[in-house]
Amino acid sequence: MSFFRRSLRVAEREAALRYYTEFLKVLAFHERESDRYNEEGIRFQNGLQGLADIRLLMKAAERLTRASEEAHRRHDALQPLVPQVASDHFSSWQGVLDWTVKWSNANHEALRLMSLGQDRTAANAQSYQAVVMDLQAAAERKSSNLLRRVQLDQADASRLVAQAALALDDWNPA
Repeated sequence: MSFFRRSLRVAEREAALRYYTEFLKVLAFHERESDRYNEEGIRFQNGLQGLADIRLLMKAAERLTRASEEAHRRHDALQPLVPQVASDHFSSWQGVLDWTVKWSNANHEALRLMSLGQDRTAANAQSYQAVVMDLQAAAERKSSNLLRRVQLDQADASRLVAQAALALDDWNPA
């Protein structure tokens, strides 16, 4: 028995790359929407933090929640494309997206409570965010493992990421 993993067949590698390319579109979409929310959050933190500012942040949180749900839906739709070699990768990122939706909803609830002058800790947004961060770190390791398995170097991976970002012109939260 060999201690080395057997090389992927050409068909397996191509299937994994097809899946990974489509996955990157989902990830690029979610990151774009997260960046939009974060920009609004920074504006809020640097601003007066009045009721009107909270409402703008709530609107951004609503958009992020819809985007998280859309990313989750689109990731689910990739399942038929997932070859065996990428199954751990798919499952890992599914967990990230599951918890991201939970966090988005909790974050929106925390903002709603804040707009009413109530304690927002009951929304559990911070605890969900910690789970998301831990899951994302594990998922990123799965991404690295998958890239190694399909023998994709950093330059090729970066090119796929750039292409995925460019493919998002018509992607918007549902």
